[in-house]
Amino acid sequence: MLTEDQKAYKGTLHQTFDRPYRLSGEWEMALTSIKYQKSEQCFVFCDLVDYSNVGNEKMQFLDFVDSRMTRNNYPRYVKVIRKRFNCINITIREKLLDVSHLSDSDVTCVLHFRKA
Repeated sequence: MLTEDQKAYKGTLHQTFDRPYRLSGEWEMALTSIKYQKSEQCFVFCDLVDYSNVGNEKMQFLDFVDSRMTRNNYPRYVKVIRKRFNCINITIREKLLDVSHLSDSDVTCVLHFRKA
């Protein structure tokens, strides 16, 4: 779970761990829950997942969610490409190329890893 309060949120959620995680084998990750109240819909990106084509760009796209819902009933699992990591970075955007990052509330993302 990654969380940031409204005052400190700058567009990216960042979680650092004391020691690196090492995943063996093939893994997938999905966004299972989000709390983000600036807009109704948002794009979520993560630095651990594989690149995919979004529009005409290759991006590390995790999911497109309706942020009015706190629980993602149909999580979209994406292949994890970084098998060793000690931090996770999540970026939330209202539009694909929009870099604005204000929020009317605290921001929380819950991620789920599973073996592929």
